Amino acid sequence: HLLYFLLGKNCHIPRPIKSKWHRLSTFFQVEWGKHAPASWYKRHRSDMYDILEIDVPVENILTVVTTKDPYHWMGSMCRKSYTTNWFHTEKNCPNLIKNGQPNPARVRYSPENITHHETLLGVWNDYYNGYVHAEFPKLLIRYEDLIFHQEYVVGQVCKCIGGTMSSDDFTPVKESAKGNQPAHVGG
Repeated sequence: HLLYFLLGKNCHIPRPIKSKWHRLSTFFQVEWGKHAPASWYKRHRSDMYDILEIDVPVENILTVVTTKDPYHWMGSMCRKSYTTNWFHTEKNCPNLIKNGQPNPARVRYSPENITHHETLLGVWNDYYNGYVHAEFPKLLIRYEDLIFHQEYVVGQVCKCIGGTMSSDDFTPVKESAKGNQPAHVGG
């Protein structure tokens, strides 16, 4: 969300995405779905694309992935695990080891698509390795760089996607880009 809002406030992109509902210059998720693994590329289409009637060939999408360092990401997952399941308690999280063995984790992307991982850290490794090794255009950005160097990172991404930075002063995002939704508070 953060990069999406920063680009919207600071980057002008001349060729917007055509949609029945409005003209977008960026979209907050790729065609195969927000938080979906790279392996879903060309195998899944998010309902959001159909609802908004976005018709952009998947080959023309530059995937931009932001990643939080694994230590802080696991802390976020302890607060809100979404569809990831592994044995843990509030006092014992992330609980990577159970009875001297790796504590397995699984992610339920849909009833038919469940991935299995050695541990919660394995979820992070497998997910981001999928994007690192994917054979489609992508840009990976460390969340920490986006937090501490907003103007520089947004300027580089804006240039990369063919945009120009707004002529006004840079407008940072100072509060959570996800708002105060219960699922995102503290994460």
